[in-house]
Amino acid sequence: MQRRGRPGEGVSLYRDALRQRADGIILVPTGQSLANIERLLRIKVPIVLVDRDLPGLGIDRILSNNFGGAYQICRHLIELGHHRIDVISAPLYSGSMARRLAGVKKALSDAGIELGDELLVTGANEQFELGFAATRRFLQLPRPPTAVIALTDVIRLGALHAAWKAGLGLPRDLSVTGFDDVALASYTLPELTTVAQPIAEMGEQAVQRLLERIRSPQLDARAQCCPPVSLYGVQPCRLRAPTEAVAHYQ
Repeated sequence: MQRRGRPGEGVSLYRDALRQRADGIILVPTGQSLANIERLLRIKVPIVLVDRDLPGLGIDRILSNNFGGAYQICRHLIELGHHRIDVISAPLYSGSMARRLAGVKKALSDAGIELGDELLVTGANEQFELGFAATRRFLQLPRPPTAVIALTDVIRLGALHAAWKAGLGLPRDLSVTGFDDVALASYTLPELTTVAQPIAEMGEQAVQRLLERIRSPQLDARAQCCPPVSLYGVQPCRLRAPTEAVAHYQ
């Protein structure tokens, strides 16, 4: 499995898989480089990708409804009365982030709300720092947001930290939502809204498809989309003017 981590870690995992003579590999790639995937394809190792759509490579993919989940969580905020919504996204090259951002934009558009340039931050730096720095900048705007949509839960943790440093009460003064429902995010207090993906089902489908691919290498590559994601930890939040701590945040 390829994952986010230290430089060269993806190469190490690739080498370990070859050394162990794996019959097949399930990958959850997060990096921009496709070099390791292309190496595996050249030596004809069966591969299934999870939550990464690369149709041009002819690989089986197990996908989640990133667009629908982002649309749902943005719509939830709009129905609570939020119209000043800021968005923080990881890089869009993975496709998953691009679909999440598209879902948010569609929900805002359907409600007649414009997402201005000052309300969107897309960064390539470490996600916690991205969430912290972006939220700090948002809170210094002449019209600070009443809600922040973080397109990953790690970004959300950074946003929560920035809000706490500014002296804001959550969700009293600011609503912060996430995406993925990672285990670490469930330890935050208060427990805030996130989008829970069907991880167990995606894993089961990935294993099933990989076994099919190992038994029948000639199968055509296909993409399978799991059922819609769901909101988790939903709490009502009320709108109110940001506290004075925002204006004095340094």
